[in-house]
Amino acid sequence: MLSCIYQGISHHFKLSVDTLILFVVGTQAATSQPTKTRDQLELERATFLIRQAFEEDEAGDGEEAVQLYTQAVELCLNIVSGVT
Repeated sequence: MLSCIYQGISHHFKLSVDTLILFVVGTQAATSQPTKTRDQLELERATFLIRQAFEEDEAGDGEEAVQLYTQAVELCLNIVSGVT
């Protein structure tokens, strides 16, 4: 039962992170300023972390997956707020 709950939470979290990345990309595209190289690098790093987190999640290492997802979300939030 706990495994099923964890899988549901993990799936929901991944969808939330994916939505956040789409928001960041959309926000950058909507601005009149060109995307900054540093922002692009940070977004690529966040995407990499999400892929790594998903792999860890699939391998059953939930703790590592949550840490990686968290790092990715923090990077995305920093990009949106301009704190990169």
